[in-house]
Amino acid sequence: MAEFGIYILTYPGDFHLSSSLIRSLRHFHPDIPIVIIPGEGFERGNHPFDTEILAEPGGFWRTLGHHSRDFWAFQGPFEKFLYLDADTICTGSLSSLFSRIEAQEGSFLYAHICFADQMTWEAATTDRNHPTHKAAKAWVKRGLGNPALLAQFDAHYDPYARAPFNSGIFASRRGVITEADLRALHEKEVSFYENILKRTFTWKSCELFYGDQGRLNYLVYKLDLPILDLWPDGHDFWAGDITDQVTVEECLNNRLPFKFIHWAGVPRPRPSFLCEPLFRWLDPLIYKFDDYRRYEAYPEIPGYALWRHFQVRNEYPMTMKDRLSSTYSDVKRLARSLRARGKALLSGST
Repeated sequence: MAEFGIYILTYPGDFHLSSSLIRSLRHFHPDIPIVIIPGEGFERGNHPFDTEILAEPGGFWRTLGHHSRDFWAFQGPFEKFLYLDADTICTGSLSSLFSRIEAQEGSFLYAHICFADQMTWEAATTDRNHPTHKAAKAWVKRGLGNPALLAQFDAHYDPYARAPFNSGIFASRRGVITEADLRALHEKEVSFYENILKRTFTWKSCELFYGDQGRLNYLVYKLDLPILDLWPDGHDFWAGDITDQVTVEECLNNRLPFKFIHWAGVPRPRPSFLCEPLFRWLDPLIYKFDDYRRYEAYPEIPGYALWRHFQVRNEYPMTMKDRLSSTYSDVKRLARSLRARGKALLSGST
């Protein structure tokens, strides 16, 4: 069993992201062990990676939905690990973070702490006049799940007890969440859906928990796992908050003030020709990101040049087939968006 390594969950739809992520990690750490957690549609005999692919576990682990396979990290070959979603990219050396994780004793989980401290969080959630009250309440719903239903699900659980963390980047050690922990939670969740919500549970159900992120937050709280901050040597910067162009030179020379870019929920790089800077003005139409209109003024999707650099250098670069297929998908989305906007204008005029 290796002492430390990195897990990346990926599937064919985001190979263009995870392959660049791996290359970015190896730029700073050529010898770091990386293991792929295979997602939905992953074919073990047909993929672009020269890294180990995690063997499918037995027992209850195997039944986890594809989006919840990040939990497989807790039973994988690394005693301590860093987990990364595919829609991230490394922007600097992680040596200090690796040292912190390897030196950490006992049970733990490193995550990006969203609020400065617990007192700030408590003030934001309890004081309606607090400047971040609405944002904190919204983050619980978006990052954890339905607070009202969660209170029914577990009377001893307070969804507002601490700020939810994003599960796209976290670090921990093997076995701090067990197969028995997950099975017990799953059985309770299935029962809640059947008896309270009167619905059939599937792994894509999100009426209670916000997917794997909500479940991980819940288990960390219930198991009383110490949460440590990835900042200042392992935290990510959400692409939606990037206001300046991120340059390749800054990244390669380890000058950026964050260690990852995370494209969660916002426009992300893709092989499409319509993703090139020349067509940036089309992106809000293609993906309907009405909340991110400020992207229209950007010369490119935040982090695009960085992703493109590592993609071009990849052993599995974008082929013309990849680019045409992605462009075709963008054109179809654009056509649907324009039709919908046209109908909305016509209905408004009548």
